[in-house]
Amino acid sequence: MADLMRRCKYFIYPSIADASPNVVLEAKACGCEVIGYPDKKMSGTAELLDPKLDISLERMCDEYFGVFTLVLQAGMIEV
Repeated sequence: MADLMRRCKYFIYPSIADASPNVVLEAKACGCEVIGYPDKKMSGTAELLDPKLDISLERMCDEYFGVFTLVLQAGMIEV
């Protein structure tokens, strides 16, 4: 799929039902300009379409580790 996305200039994403679609980030990482029609009341896509969004692996890892840290601190799981 990444090879196909790298050959495309645009990625059209009209969904309003997916709160955090990975496919939008994957298309951006492959160099596609993402065109979407988000409904801000129902979708997280609007934030993902921000051209200033940092889609680096480092930022994503920091964010995921931050979520796990919060879960640990809340005592929701034990290590």
